[in-house]
Amino acid sequence: LASIAIPHDLREAASNDDISCSLNYGSLSRALMPSVNTRSFPSLEALLDRLFQTCFDEFQTISQLSVTLSKPRAAPYADAVGIKSCRRRDGNPVGRTHFFVERLACNLIVGLNSCERDDKQLVLFDIEISRPFIDAKKPFDFRLLAKTTREVSQRSIFPLTCI
Repeated sequence: LASIAIPHDLREAASNDDISCSLNYGSLSRALMPSVNTRSFPSLEALLDRLFQTCFDEFQTISQLSVTLSKPRAAPYADAVGIKSCRRRDGNPVGRTHFFVERLACNLIVGLNSCERDDKQLVLFDIEISRPFIDAKKPFDFRLLAKTTREVSQRSIFPLTCI
């Protein structure tokens, strides 16, 4: 799943009722489909780079954009893994790049009372790690993050606390 957000001032298109002052989503879709469907990508980072390049090539007026990529069932016991990134036309990042794991399932002992510690309970984790940059030649290891989180959680007892 790819989500692309393009900041664009729509006031001129709205006030003049002129669609040429807006972004042509059909043109973007027609550029993106062959750009990604005709190749394979060794990592989410490589696909992310391709999406940024295609969008900037298609619309010369875009100065920056954000892309969120989500790959379902890419790590065991997780619903999805993904990347969120924002870049300028010159390729420089805007803020940090976020790597995430969605709904990582772990069976844990959770609770303060002894009766709560009799059975493991299903706990779902959403994990996000940010970095100032990404390196397409050194992809983020989502599986290692998920595996390590599950191993640590299975060795631990988590008391519930109230703030």
